[in-house]
Amino acid sequence: MHFIGTDYAPGSSGRKTIAPLALEEGVADAVEEIPERVPYFQVLRCLRDADALLVIGSNDPGYSASKIYPYVLAAKPLLVIVHEESGVVDMLSSTRAGTLVTFRGPEGEDVTAAAIGSQWFEHYGEGRVVADWPAFERYSARAMTQTLCARFDEVLHEQRRP
Repeated sequence: MHFIGTDYAPGSSGRKTIAPLALEEGVADAVEEIPERVPYFQVLRCLRDADALLVIGSNDPGYSASKIYPYVLAAKPLLVIVHEESGVVDMLSSTRAGTLVTFRGPEGEDVTAAAIGSQWFEHYGEGRVVADWPAFERYSARAMTQTLCARFDEVLHEQRRP
């Protein structure tokens, strides 16, 4: 497993956070971590080259994985593990763009682990879930640009009222 860009620190000052856990669990030989941020187009290449993708969210209910759209667009098997209140949940649920496992907090670690096992590992060899692309369209750059322009038009119209 390759974990890329796991720290927000600039340059080479990033700290490894996944590799020490892998070492502790005895699986360090199967894990590579590059904590430094990677340029955008290099990330896109990594996503396209991957066999499967993993997005791990935060225990902060307000956290939303800002890079989720390129992961979906890579059209690879996708496992997303996020807090049940994350903004990612609605998008992934409505588009069926991957395997979604949610959690509430650390008290449910066993339940979360069991869900990952049953929803991902037990069914991984049966093919991947393909996103509902028509449902995903509302998250496209075109649709979001139309929404933003419509809002700008509303503001301009309100400004012109006497």
